[in-house]
Amino acid sequence: MKFELFKRLIDSIDYQDIRIGLFFYGESFLHPEIDKMVEYIIKKEMVIFLNTNGMIFNERLYELITSPKAKGQIVFSIDGLSSNTIGKIRKNIDYKKVLTNIEYLLVLKKKKKNKFGIGIRAVDIGQDFREMEKLIQYWVKKINWVSISKPSYKEKKLVDSFGPLHNTPCKLIYEDMVIAQNGLVTSCCVDYNCELSLGNINDGSILDIYNGKDYQDLREKHKTGNLPEICKYCNHLEIPHFRMGKLNLEEGMQVNYLKTYIDEIFYMDQETDIEKSIR
Repeated sequence: MKFELFKRLIDSIDYQDIRIGLFFYGESFLHPEIDKMVEYIIKKEMVIFLNTNGMIFNERLYELITSPKAKGQIVFSIDGLSSNTIGKIRKNIDYKKVLTNIEYLLVLKKKKKNKFGIGIRAVDIGQDFREMEKLIQYWVKKINWVSISKPSYKEKKLVDSFGPLHNTPCKLIYEDMVIAQNGLVTSCCVDYNCELSLGNINDGSILDIYNGKDYQDLREKHKTGNLPEICKYCNHLEIPHFRMGKLNLEEGMQVNYLKTYIDEIFYMDQETDIEKSIR
C-alpha cells in the first residue's frame, strides 16, 4: 500500500481506541515505508500491531516502537528452536539471526523502560512436543507471551461429518476489517485472496464500507447459517470460550496459560489481564 493511501485511511479514523495491524500475509518489514507508517501511527497516538518472521533487522523501526509514545505489540512468528523446524513452513529462516534481532529489541526495551508488548506465535504443525516445551521455557520469562496455535481451517471432512460448527455469527465481521494493499476490503485475515470483496477503500470511507450493503449481507448470512464457502471451515466459528490455568513444565517451571476459542494457547510468566495483553 502506498503511503498516501495509508495516510488517508489513518486520518479518516477519528478516534484512538483502535488497533492498526500493519500486515496481511507476506513479510510486512519488506515494505519500503514501514517505519514511516509506524511513525505516523505513533504520532496519532493509536495502537500498533506488528507481525514479522524476525529476519529483517530495521533499527529505525525498533527505535520507534521502543519510544515513550509507542503503544501496541510486535509478534514474531517462530515455530521451533531451529532453522530446520521453522523452515517447514517458513522458508529460508535463520533462527540465529532471528534470535539476535529479538534480543537486540529486548535490550532497547529494557534500556528505555518501554512497555511495548513482545510476543512469539508458533503454529502447531506436529513438531516434537519437547521442542515446543523448550520454546516456551526459553521465551516465556523474556517476553510478554508465547502462543501455540492451530492452522485457521478445520478439515472439511470433519466438519461435513458433524455439521456446521455452530450458527453464531463470527465476531470478526463486527470487530475487524482487513484492507489489502490495492484497497480491497474483506472481513478478516483468513480471506487472504479477498474473495468476499466487501468494498474498496479507493471508492468510499471505512465507515461507509463497514455499514454498507455487502457487509450487512455477510452478517445476515452468518446469522442465518448460510455461510460463504470460505467461512464454513474456519475455526473462528467455534463457540467462544476461554480456559485459564497453570502448566508445569520440566525443570520445575510453572507458567500461566489461556486457551482461546480459536484453539490457540497463550503462555505467560506473570498473572495479568491476559486477554487484554494479547489483543
